[in-house]
Amino acid sequence: MPGKKKLRHVLPTLLITLTGALGWWLSDLLSVKDLGIEAKTGPTPLFSMKNMTASFIDDNGIKKYTLMAKTMNRYDGKRGTTLKNLHLIQHKPGRADLHTTADRGFLSEDQKLLKMLGNVKISSKKNIDAPAGTISTDTLEVRLD
Repeated sequence: MPGKKKLRHVLPTLLITLTGALGWWLSDLLSVKDLGIEAKTGPTPLFSMKNMTASFIDDNGIKKYTLMAKTMNRYDGKRGTTLKNLHLIQHKPGRADLHTTADRGFLSEDQKLLKMLGNVKISSKKNIDAPAGTISTDTLEVRLD
């Protein structure tokens, strides 16, 4: 029975080879070949800015508002402007400035309405020695006229 002895030596090698080939074929068959990255839906901003500061002045050149944001995205048309980590300072001549901060906000297309959202804090302090009065809310709309 010399044929059986040869088969006994060849069979394990053949089985290992077949198992490896079958495993490779099966893993190739079951693997994900084309991972598509899903594009973000929604409008693309006209422009974006980091660490933005803008001042609004009245007809006499007196500063009325200062608006600051860590991130600003300006969109076309009625989409307006989105802001993240914003700080609005309302300058009041002869009175304490009013400081308002929020996590995010939206400035209308005509830049007359500012909607502040998330962790909104309003604070006023006349001088360094005066105590600050602070109000907290989730949403605040400010008319910038």
